[in-house]
Amino acid sequence: MSQENVEVVRKAIEAWNSGDAEAALAYADPDIEVREDPTLPDAEVFHGTAGLLASVAKGTEVLGKVRYEPEEFLDLGERVLIVLRLIGRGTHSGAPVDQRICQLWTLRNGRVVCLESFFHLAHALDAAGLSQDDGYSSWLEPRS
Repeated sequence: MSQENVEVVRKAIEAWNSGDAEAALAYADPDIEVREDPTLPDAEVFHGTAGLLASVAKGTEVLGKVRYEPEEFLDLGERVLIVLRLIGRGTHSGAPVDQRICQLWTLRNGRVVCLESFFHLAHALDAAGLSQDDGYSSWLEPRS
């Protein structure tokens, strides 16, 4: 089942990148919980598909339309940890943004029940019950 969860995550990201919010929402449990990086001073937790859309809207205010480029997937059974590049452009500054972030997706019955975002790999690994000593320190290396 876990490899299927990786595919669900891939397909959900592809749907968001293509602009098909309806298709992306089809992968979310109606009671999904979306958690922003807890190190943010105004970090929020959003609930339900309306909360997921509110989370996306909050990001859009800052970066406009963003694209997610997955780099690494780690299959953890009912959880999938990914490192990805978030690419956008500041809506007010016009400055390009290309930042590596991590996300921890929790799935049940093929639907996403929790999506957590992290700016630091160590925090994402900790949330997943792993550490850089487990062999994931290479994920910190820049990709070309």
